[in-house]
Formats: sequence, C-alpha cells, structure tokens
Amino acid sequence: MSSLRDLRAGDIMFGPITGVTGAFVGAAQLALATVEPGLIWRQGPGEWFRKRHCGVVSRGALPQQNPFLVQAMPGGAEEIEMTEERHWTPEYTYIRPQYQAPAVDHAVAIAARDFVGTPYDFLTYAAIPPYRAGVHAKALERIIAGTDTMMCSRLVDASLAAAGYHLFDDGRLPGNVTPSELFRQLRRLPSTIVQP
Repeated sequence: MSSLRDLRAGDIMFGPITGVTGAFVGAAQLALATVEPGLIWRQGPGEWFRKRHCGVVSRGALPQQNPFLVQAMPGGAEEIEMTEERHWTPEYTYIRPQYQAPAVDHAVAIAARDFVGTPYDFLTYAAIPPYRAGVHAKALERIIAGTDTMMCSRLVDASLAAAGYHLFDDGRLPGNVTPSELFRQLRRLPSTIVQP
C-alpha cells in the first residue's frame, strides 16, 4: 500500500481523535488504560496517543471516488469517504490482516456497514474498568457486550467476529477491548502494516 487509493475493504484503520470530542474520548481511554498496567509506557505515549481511534475500510477506491471508512462517532456510527489530507498522514496506521478464507475481507466490510447508524457507546468507558477488576455483574456485561451501541474498538472487533475472524482467544467478553489492544493483537498476526 503506497497511497490512500490502495486501501481495500476489510483493512483496519488506527489513528488519532481530534477536537473537543478527541479530548473527551482521550480522557476516557486514558481511564481504560489504567486497567492495562504499563500499556502506555510499553507502547510509548506518542504511539498510544495515535492509536486511540479505529475503523474498518468499507469500500475500496473507484475511478471517481476514494475508499470509504466505517467508524463509531459520538453522533453514531458513520460511513464516510476518506481523503488524502485527512486519512493518509503519519498519524494513521493501516493494517491488512491475512484473512484465512476467501472473501472474509468483504464480509468484515459488510458487517461494519451494517453498524452504520448505531448510537455511540459512552457507558462502556465506565463499565470496562470495574468488569476487569472482577465485578462481573450482568448489567456491566450487557453494556460491554451489547451491539445496540458502539464505541470504535467494539465496532471493529464485532465486524471481524461477524465475518468469522476472531482476534482474541483469551475468553474475554465481546466488546471488552480498546483500540490499543486491537492494534497490538493485529500486529501479532500475519498482516501488512502501513504507516503513510
């Protein structure tokens, strides 16, 4: 991959979050990182900061249009056309997993598009820390594992899982995942990694 137009359906995007929303989400994810001891320092503060958001490339480029991206946003999950100026900068990293079966990449993209319009999941930021600390209440499990609301890492993980590509085999509850955990796990698996 040497340009934005080389991205394909099923590629996974990692990047920063900017503006007021970015500040709020960054603070919430910093709280989540406190339940991952040493994560920020192992990954490096700058690298962690650039991996606070993720999404799924939902459509490859066509002659007159750029690739499209599905991402969870405070206004709800959306599908947007990507731009060189916004999405092909050094702050972004793209991972193309080596899916083991044909057409899994398209299945991931289709699953992601099915989540478009799903409201954002603010409660998960509050639910994951106590759950990881051992409070396995049914109410917390419903918040974390539910797909009626989505935060970005849940959307990516749920899209991969819906296509039969399961990233984690550690028995974790679906949705109990952060962008930085997704990034680290995808890097461990056979894949192509590109940073513009």
